[in-house]
Amino acid sequence: MQEIRHSIIEDFGNGYASFGNSELMGRVVGLFICASSPLTVDQLVEFLNVSKSPVNQICNRLDELKLIRKVWVKGERKYHYQAVDEIFLQASLNLSRLTEG
Repeated sequence: MQEIRHSIIEDFGNGYASFGNSELMGRVVGLFICASSPLTVDQLVEFLNVSKSPVNQICNRLDELKLIRKVWVKGERKYHYQAVDEIFLQASLNLSRLTEG
């Protein structure tokens, strides 16, 4: 299962990079798609072994694009995020808006 998750995360990173976006953003999206529960920025940073600042910026951007959303986790003070149910539809809508312009 770990190999499959790693492959998905890397494939999303490569896919985002091939469209001129951040490879890290793609890896973050891939990780959200594989996640079974909401994640904090700190968890993303730890799993991807990257700096916190760009991951925080990416989460804010993905939230703006409506690809992820903030969720409340009882007893936690940090923001948690999870992929929206319609992430693939929302991503295609965002892409079509960008290419129309």
